[in-house]
Amino acid sequence: GISFAAMAPGCPIPDAMLKAGAQFTAEFCAWHKLDPRNEAQLLDHYQVDRIIGRNSKVDILEVWPEFKAAVLAHYDALKAGKAQFMYKGILVD
Repeated sequence: GISFAAMAPGCPIPDAMLKAGAQFTAEFCAWHKLDPRNEAQLLDHYQVDRIIGRNSKVDILEVWPEFKAAVLAHYDALKAGKAQFMYKGILVD
């Protein structure tokens, strides 16, 4: 999974970190042929907690809609050839 080291209470994710995380997530999905629109392939902490029966990480909920929209926008741009991979160096198997 992809995580942010800014999730403690009172420690919001900076916009630049959210943007970089969304871009990397979109590129990871595109590189590995995962569809971020498939809810089984792009989950937030809350969804993972529900699946495994834990209730400890609901901290992403405040920014999830913005994050997911940014992931989808970059993913779509990659697929349409309107954007290039910024993180290809760490995605290559």
